[in-house]
Amino acid sequence: MTRDLYERHYEELMRYCLQLCRSREAALDLVQETFLKALEREEAMDAYSPEQQRSWLYRAAKNLFLDGVRKSALLRRKQSL
Repeated sequence: MTRDLYERHYEELMRYCLQLCRSREAALDLVQETFLKALEREEAMDAYSPEQQRSWLYRAAKNLFLDGVRKSALLRRKQSL
């Protein structure tokens, strides 16, 4: 599953992550984290249709991005205290 999923969605997901991050390095990290999460859920991912898999990848990437933004904001807030 994972190799096929990666090959089908890497380029498109990378473009999406570049739009979110505005940094190639950050986007590469985000794509890698997203596929690692998919690998952790390999059994569940196998049960999804290709459309559901794609949707899951995009949602996971967005959630990981937002988690990173929240962590950065918390760190900045703590450092300013």
